[in-house]
Amino acid sequence: MIIREIRRNEINAVVELETQAFSDYDYFTYFFPDAKERQRLQKAMIRCEYSTNLHNSCCLAAEEDGRIVATAQLNPPTYHKPSNLSYILHGWFGVYLAGHHKNINAWLAMNKEAGEPCHVFCAQEEGVWYLSALTVSPKVQGTGIGTRFLDSIEDYVRKAGGRWLTLYTNSDKNIAFYRHRGFEAFDERTLDTPNGPIKNWSVKKAL
Repeated sequence: MIIREIRRNEINAVVELETQAFSDYDYFTYFFPDAKERQRLQKAMIRCEYSTNLHNSCCLAAEEDGRIVATAQLNPPTYHKPSNLSYILHGWFGVYLAGHHKNINAWLAMNKEAGEPCHVFCAQEEGVWYLSALTVSPKVQGTGIGTRFLDSIEDYVRKAGGRWLTLYTNSDKNIAFYRHRGFEAFDERTLDTPNGPIKNWSVKKAL
């Protein structure tokens, strides 16, 4: 498996992979139950996120047999979130054209709350890297790709002088995976959604 940076001409492939992986994820379905609307929104959000942050973050791909099988956005301690203008210039209006603005705003508020403990930890400690949306293609889930990719990400952070890796997750399956990999939950909360509560765990690992 080859770990490398994502190229701009690969953003469409990344969008397709991540949209498929998150197609039935409660984090999205509870706000956008209509499958077609949800797919439009996810594609618009993911495309805008990578287009905006491709050179601001470490946007990584795991490649196997010549195809991308997993992706991740990794923010170093020096990362600063791009301005609203930058997001707009990279297609954020397309997100609001893809779905109902009220639900989009509610999802954004929930997403901000979910990530807050990790961002506070990044600000309070030295050498913290933030891992956003580690995603494995549904075609290879269960084959060990996720574990190998995470191992490579941890090595990447260590070699860059990082001391901590932090992220948040929202499913029992995922939190079990990260705990097995040595991550410690330092914040657990329940997020409100239009269709019921979602659990949210913020985790960290010393490297």
